[in-house]
Amino acid sequence: MNRITIIKFTLVIIVFLLNLNCCNEKKTTLMLIERSFDIFDCDTLQKYEIKRYTNCNNKILKEEYLNPQRSIENRISNYDYSNDTVLITINLYNENCINRITQVKDSDGNIVQTIFFNKLNSYIDSSFCIYNSNRKKIQINRFRIDTEYPDTRFYLTKYYYDNKNRLIKEQHFSLTQKADTILNSYFLYKYNQYSKVIDERKFDEDNKLSIHINYIYDDIGNLVKEERKNIDGPFDVVITYKYDDRDLLIEEIIDYSDSPNIYIKYYDYDSHDNIIKESGYDYPKENPKEKGRLRNYIIREYKTQ
Repeated sequence: MNRITIIKFTLVIIVFLLNLNCCNEKKTTLMLIERSFDIFDCDTLQKYEIKRYTNCNNKILKEEYLNPQRSIENRISNYDYSNDTVLITINLYNENCINRITQVKDSDGNIVQTIFFNKLNSYIDSSFCIYNSNRKKIQINRFRIDTEYPDTRFYLTKYYYDNKNRLIKEQHFSLTQKADTILNSYFLYKYNQYSKVIDERKFDEDNKLSIHINYIYDDIGNLVKEERKNIDGPFDVVITYKYDDRDLLIEEIIDYSDSPNIYIKYYDYDSHDNIIKESGYDYPKENPKEKGRLRNYIIREYKTQ
């Protein structure tokens, strides 16, 4: 074998290896199948099935949503990535481009504009995001136009941070067509020494506290309890979280103050720490050791490239 033949052979091998490792970003691979079920007495009712397709870079290219009970909700979402733009087209009722979501990103990957167009109900919803030098979102300008009616609504959200870049205040405004700014609600946040949010409060337009949430963590930073108090609402909620020895969430215990039952959600994982099953049970508060009643469950099946 002469030198030229060896070089040609080597080049063929190199090209083969490059093609072997080359990522075809247009090729779709089924990566996830998710099925959700509700239990009514002795009947099992499938709520939906989701199939998610990705490319070799794990970018979502397509999602299929199927509701056996309400076919009118069935839809296919297609994702198109072009430069700094993400175009999401959602097809409903076997028609084309019923909903279209376009997201534009800046050079840092931040979403600076989102445009939602709904063909069926004839409205456009557009949001513009402004970021500070620390890449933190500080303002969202949003407007909605109903094309069938002379109605345009404007909304404004502002975000405030402390010197550690932690969100401490969030304000929500609506703007009239006369450019009057009306405060609808605002949130205040407090943190512990590990920058975990421990206190969240929501105030209404009259500066009245409406929701107060306390967050409690264990020694390694896992959220173990969430205490939500609705000041003027019909009920309060306490959520307790339990983890296994790998710090994976395995139980979520939800206690509504106005309910005779406690709802517990269990999580099962595969060897890659992917959630493959969620199961929700009702347990009577008067006798929590009584066998629970299965209310719903979700099954996920993951594929590999």
